Amino acid sequence: MEELKIVSGALVALILAITQLACHTDCDDPTNVDCSNFDPCYGEFRANADFDIMRMTVGDDTVFWFSDPTDDTIYAFFDGVPVYFRSKYGADSVKWKVGLDPRIFTDSIFKLLFPADAGPIKVTQVAYHHSKEGCFPEDDGVDTVTHNVYFKKITSLSEHPLCCNYWGALEDNPTDSFEVKIFDPAIHGGIVLPEVGGYYIKVSSTEFVGDIKHFAHEPRLFGKLQPDRKTLVIEYSFLKNGKRVEKRFVGVKE
Repeated sequence: MEELKIVSGALVALILAITQLACHTDCDDPTNVDCSNFDPCYGEFRANADFDIMRMTVGDDTVFWFSDPTDDTIYAFFDGVPVYFRSKYGADSVKWKVGLDPRIFTDSIFKLLFPADAGPIKVTQVAYHHSKEGCFPEDDGVDTVTHNVYFKKITSLSEHPLCCNYWGALEDNPTDSFEVKIFDPAIHGGIVLPEVGGYYIKVSSTEFVGDIKHFAHEPRLFGKLQPDRKTLVIEYSFLKNGKRVEKRFVGVKE
C-alpha cells in the first residue's frame, strides 16, 4: 500500500510538471513571466525626439490633419498661419524651441501662429525618456531632433504647388487620357473625376482629401503631389452596384 502511495504521488507530481511545462510553452505573452517568450523589456523604448509639423483643416464632416510641409515649405495667403508641432513618440517630458521665440514649450502637441512671410524657422525638440533599468544600457535617455520649415507668402493660386492642370489617365485604363484641374473655377473648391463627378476637396501645400460623402457613391479620395513637383497621384474609390471600386489617377502638370 505504501508503494502505491509513492507511485501515486510521483504520478501526480509528474502530471503537475507536465501541466506547468505545457502552460509555459503554450502561452504567447511577452509580458507574462511564465511564458517562454517573456521579454522584460517588452514595450520599453529609447528616447526619440522626432516630430511632425502639421496643418489642421476643418471640413464639413471631419477634421483633416496634413503632414505639412512635405518639402519643408508652407505656402500661405494670409498672416496668422496655424501650425501644429506634434511629437511622434512618447516621452517622460519634452522641451521645444521654435525659431527666435524665447519661450520653451513642454507639451507633446501645440499650436503657433506665423506670418505668411515668416521665412525660415528652426524647430528643435528635446525628448527625455528613461526606460526600465537594464533594457537599453547605452541610452542616456535624451534625444534631440531639429527640423527647418520655410513660410512662403503667395498672392495667387497659380503660385500654389498643386496648381493647376494635370494630364494623365487611370492606371486601369491608360489609353483613355483626360485632364484634372485643381482649383477649377467652374467647381468651387473641387475637382472632377470619372464616375464621381464634381468632388469638393480640402487642400494642403502638396496634398488634398475629399471632404464629404458625395451622394450615394460615397467616394473616398486622397491626392498627393510627388517630390518632382510635376506628377500628381490621386487615389479614390466609390460604391458601384454595392461594391467598392478602387481607382488611381497619375497625371503630369501641363
